[in-house]
Amino acid sequence: MRKGTVAHGLRVSFVSEQPGDIISLTAERTVMAIDWVVSGERGSRKGHEVARKVRHATVVRIDFARRRALLTYPPLPPGAAETLEVVISSVLKLLDSFGIGLDPLPVRACLSSLLAAGARRVALSRGKFDTIDGKFHVTSKARTRSLDKVIAGLLSAGSNESEREEIERQISESLQKQSFQAVTLTWVDEKVSTRVEFIPVGAEFLFFWGRTDRTFANVDRMVGLLYDLSSNMQSADFRMIWNALADVPDGEIVNPGEFASRFRAPPDETRRALVEAVNAGLVVPVYRLNADAELLDEFDLHDWTSDLPSLRREFTSSAGIVVDGSDARNIRVGFRRTHYATQLDDR
Repeated sequence: MRKGTVAHGLRVSFVSEQPGDIISLTAERTVMAIDWVVSGERGSRKGHEVARKVRHATVVRIDFARRRALLTYPPLPPGAAETLEVVISSVLKLLDSFGIGLDPLPVRACLSSLLAAGARRVALSRGKFDTIDGKFHVTSKARTRSLDKVIAGLLSAGSNESEREEIERQISESLQKQSFQAVTLTWVDEKVSTRVEFIPVGAEFLFFWGRTDRTFANVDRMVGLLYDLSSNMQSADFRMIWNALADVPDGEIVNPGEFASRFRAPPDETRRALVEAVNAGLVVPVYRLNADAELLDEFDLHDWTSDLPSLRREFTSSAGIVVDGSDARNIRVGFRRTHYATQLDDR
């Protein structure tokens, strides 16, 4: 892989090795674009097409340690004679000639798993899909509400709480079955919106950054969630545990030991699923002092809390019982199931 290499209509103009076994390269190609030019004086102006050559560059960032690659590129100029699908296919062929074969990330399947589970990290805020009866293009007016909540709010007017919940559940399940042409996601923690268009060679992400820093670190934090989920979902044990976590009612506490005992999966697989569930926002770590009921009553510590520092001190009861919260053995760890819609509505 050298600078100046020419293949598949592309020229490698830049190659850089970075810490962490990462290589970044820029592949350029010349794209023919057509401009409409108006000439002449007022009253006798004429328009004609003018062809021009435009440099189009694709930056490829390959993380060999994690076996991931990210392709970034600007839009094609208006009137370009080629499509982005052709451009990206050429880049993939170039990489393959270097011995780097890439398969597209199953973005649609990963997003379906996240959205069906009500992951807090990401919300579906816009979608475009076709059905037998017509075309639908639905947009959430507020970025803090998902499409299922928006549609359910329209259809459940006058319904009681249990009826609204059932309508929302049915709509959510129906949306998961739709084959979206494109969706817009809201990444809650990063405050970034992403338009995702599904194309034959994978999925194209268009980021709307707002005030968030436009960095590879932020991209990796968002897209990395899909990479990790895609890799883990290849395990049947992981899928079983993930689906079980998704079925836990909102607000319920998951005890790691009791939860793991429900499966015959290796303990590492259960821990991996819980870590992934935390990253995705399905569950939130919560803590409780491991002490007898008398001490918990005296200090009002029966409830689980996400504020671990508040427990990392010494507690002495009126009966003289002492429990040191700074000792990890005296802290119980659990995970509270948190549906994304609930979190967003509380913001």
